[in-house]
Amino acid sequence: MRLLLAEDNALNRDMLARRLRRRGHTVLEACDGAEAIALARSTAPADAVLLDLDMPVVDGWGVLHALRAMGLTMPVFILSAHSLKDDRERAAALGVSGYLSKPLDFDVLLQRLAQACPDLDAPRTD
Repeated sequence: MRLLLAEDNALNRDMLARRLRRRGHTVLEACDGAEAIALARSTAPADAVLLDLDMPVVDGWGVLHALRAMGLTMPVFILSAHSLKDDRERAAALGVSGYLSKPLDFDVLLQRLAQACPDLDAPRTD
């Protein structure tokens, strides 16, 4: 599965990207929202997006709106340290596939990705 990971915290981004790659996924990394938008415009579309909300330059909400304005409809998963009811409701209203609280439960993330993209190759379990 080809994933776009937009996370401004370098340690979190690196750790999650490495774990996803070990499961056989291709991971495009963006350190802020503007880079995520640029990657979405310049590369083949991702199968799914993992999106932090609190990022510099363009926040996660701005990235989500930009992706949809480009006509991209892939599943988007919000990854946030904030588990506010209003944010969850806003995400649901915008058609987000999932809202996962940090610290992430990696197994839950893998399950949600598999559910959202069932036609793609399943990640390895080793």
